Amino acid sequence: QHIPQLAAALLQGCNLFLEGSTATVYFNKGDPTDQIPGVAHPGRCRIVPFTAWRLHAVALFTEILTYQDSTDEKPNDDQSEKLRRLAMTEVMKLPLSEDEETHGENPWPILCNWVFEYPENALYHYQFIRLFQAICIEHHEPTLRLVLQKAKFVSKAIKACKGKGPLRGTLLTCLNILRLRLQSLPPSAFLRQFLESHDAWKGFQESLVKMTLDQERPSQPIPGKEAMFFKQIGIDLGSRYAVQLGFDGVEAYQGDPSDENTTGGGKKKKKNSKKRKKKKQPNNEGDDDGED
Repeated sequence: QHIPQLAAALLQGCNLFLEGSTATVYFNKGDPTDQIPGVAHPGRCRIVPFTAWRLHAVALFTEILTYQDSTDEKPNDDQSEKLRRLAMTEVMKLPLSEDEETHGENPWPILCNWVFEYPENALYHYQFIRLFQAICIEHHEPTLRLVLQKAKFVSKAIKACKGKGPLRGTLLTCLNILRLRLQSLPPSAFLRQFLESHDAWKGFQESLVKMTLDQERPSQPIPGKEAMFFKQIGIDLGSRYAVQLGFDGVEAYQGDPSDENTTGGGKKKKKNSKKRKKKKQPNNEGDDDGED
């Protein structure tokens, strides 16, 4: 019931993002007003600082959408999942903006923009990865449609990954979450249909795998452990890398391509085979061997 108030507090003072201003301005050519040509340097100016108060608000928002009951030795996963999906649904009830000059009450478009507006804010990127992981693993379709289609997060992330910058690590993690979730979904799921029809995504798969392997492999052999340097690294479902991204116990989808039973997917489901009824044989007295 407090999600609308939290979202409103989260977006307080965010109109500057939509008035032609950016959160960070880089000075690469010096001051054009100086008579002496400027020298390129990594200086920058924060027009809209990302305050600690806003970071705490984002962290609280993240804790709500990634809620996990850990009070018992064996947490009630079903109840926790129900509460997480309820929170995601309540967020999606908040109205979106009808124009580009103002933002609506739904925080997801701004949350996606902040990743690119603050490319060096690792504390916020950590919270965003948790949020992105939650909506992908839960496969909350309304939120995924907003983040991937309206906010165009996949296209922006792929474009940013092609360059060299501080965002690459964060965006590679998000794109690999999508790649791993795709492997566990049936063909009828929205996320799988969206990504398989996304030209930029399909064209980036080879580069994504290569960059991920380069990221996971040591830069040079460790003395005495040279064999591990040339060991093949797994980055698909079932690997150590997948477990680190939250896909522990999730298996690749294997089933009938025409199966339309679920959009969540995740683990292989065994079909209940119907027991065949034995046909009643006519009572033939001649077949009786004398057993009672």
